[in-house]
Amino acid sequence: MRQGYLPRPGPSTATRVILVVDDEVTIRRFVGTVLEREGFRALFADGAVEALEQLEKFPSIDLLLTDVRMPRMNGVDLAREIVRLRPAMRVIFMSGSCDDDYRSVTQEPLLAKPFRVAQLLDCVEAALTDRSVAIGA
Repeated sequence: MRQGYLPRPGPSTATRVILVVDDEVTIRRFVGTVLEREGFRALFADGAVEALEQLEKFPSIDLLLTDVRMPRMNGVDLAREIVRLRPAMRVIFMSGSCDDDYRSVTQEPLLAKPFRVAQLLDCVEAALTDRSVAIGA
């Protein structure tokens, strides 16, 4: 576990692309700033439709970081659709109010809001290095 936040630029993060999906612009900005300072490339979507558009535009997305509760299509359904299209896609869910229904449909990592920078980076690092956190793995 990281003790503090110190960017670690390097080749392992420079080529990694993370799609951040959240209907709250402040969350997207915060997560994007943290990821970009760490050396990742962050793409953004405010919901499922925009996320699927980003997926079409950018074939090299490594990780989906999505809110669980969103209007129209929730994050779990979005992740299922993305993984159907890209079976190797890694997924992390975020939620500030996630109930037991979430755990009944998936065992994927859950980053509870509010979270610290170190928690976000630890979760991203684990998802990108441990295949067991990929949906459908």
